[in-house]
Amino acid sequence: MGKSKTDYKSIAVMMIAMVAAIGLAGYMGFFSMSVSPSTQPGEPGYTELSTCPTDGDSDLKINVYNPLNTSGSENYDVTLYGFTGDSLAYTITDTTSPTATTVNCGENILFKPIGTTGASGDKSYIVSASGTGGDISVVDGNVNIKPTKGTTNVILQMQQHATLECKAYDNFNKGLMYDNGDSSNTDYETDGVTWTSTTDNSTAYSEANDIDIDFTCRAIQTDTDYNDRGIWVLIEAPAAVWDEPTVLLNGVRLAEATTQLNNDERKAYADYEYVYLIPQNTVIEDGGDGFDLTVRMELSEGVSSATADPEIDFAVRTQYLSTDGMSVKEGSVTDASSPAQIISLYDMTLDVT
Repeated sequence: MGKSKTDYKSIAVMMIAMVAAIGLAGYMGFFSMSVSPSTQPGEPGYTELSTCPTDGDSDLKINVYNPLNTSGSENYDVTLYGFTGDSLAYTITDTTSPTATTVNCGENILFKPIGTTGASGDKSYIVSASGTGGDISVVDGNVNIKPTKGTTNVILQMQQHATLECKAYDNFNKGLMYDNGDSSNTDYETDGVTWTSTTDNSTAYSEANDIDIDFTCRAIQTDTDYNDRGIWVLIEAPAAVWDEPTVLLNGVRLAEATTQLNNDERKAYADYEYVYLIPQNTVIEDGGDGFDLTVRMELSEGVSSATADPEIDFAVRTQYLSTDGMSVKEGSVTDASSPAQIISLYDMTLDVT
């Protein structure tokens, strides 16, 4: 039996609807491919469309700038080690006018900077990263780069490291303290200072009222920050003479942190009785008042006079290349059999004897 006119009309309507649906889907697909991404290069969440060249290579250039310098563009050299998985694959040392480093396009590379000691030294913590030709993100102060084009350009913002200077204020005697090598008690003092008293630079501190001292410290060099990945406050004060200290950072009490030392730090700092941690996010820039560290100690029960001068040292944590040259580690000392300080200690002694 043949189809009726109504049947043919129904089939025609269905065919027209199908064609229209297919056309609309194609248009929407074209439209979705044509619209611009919601973010732009360098913004968080931006992803480059991958157009890796046929040879699979990408020319990578990394430039490093100091964001603390707001008066100009300060570009400086940092050493970065690039890891693919757990394997060290690349080393970059020129980040001011770099020549291209050939890397594998489409491969994730985690670059870890290392710190150096001294005035305006390198820090190991990346503040931010931007660029073109790849997916770029900061992970725990390091930078992950996945090149997606034949050329990948990256800009890192990294503060420079400083050396430190401090003043000491005696809260019992209400005055600034002298350094034994300085006739003025109003100066900031650099590493290796021995504090005496508020009287002069040859009279020892009297422990009759115990110890209650505010240390105000700041970076010396312009456009620098003394901190990197945290700072150990190391206190040498034998328990036979001194009770456990109370330590406050900007008025907030710090917990004793010996258990947080890594194995190499524990070996290097075995002579210190107490350890405290200044967090990584504590800013210690040049100028101003820097940070305040309050140290309070009492003589142990039954001890009438001090027989040991307390020592208070600062050890900056950073990143460094392992002794075997195969990995980048975090800490204040190396992983050598006899651990060596990476960023020079700032050490202070209180003359009470």
